[in-house]
Amino acid sequence: ILSFFANVPDRQRTLRELELGRNFLRVDENDDDGNDCAVWVIKHSAEDYKTGATYGERPPLPLLSSLTPDIDDFLVRWRPALLRSSSPSEGS
Repeated sequence: ILSFFANVPDRQRTLRELELGRNFLRVDENDDDGNDCAVWVIKHSAEDYKTGATYGERPPLPLLSSLTPDIDDFLVRWRPALLRSSSPSEGS
């Protein structure tokens, strides 16, 4: 988590409002050696911030490729468990 925060030079709102598939995207790219690799990218549209009408879309903010395995692991292993535990139990 600390690596993620250290890699995103932006306001805490940017992190708080990330949505998979909308503004938090996994993008396949080629590294400097031409090998396939994936990176996570934060891509905010003009509607995502109050000065968007004036300044338009922000440029994509790619995270370090070294974070990709940890983000992937969190999304596959931990996120589903956290989502299940946060839903209200039946009959409560």
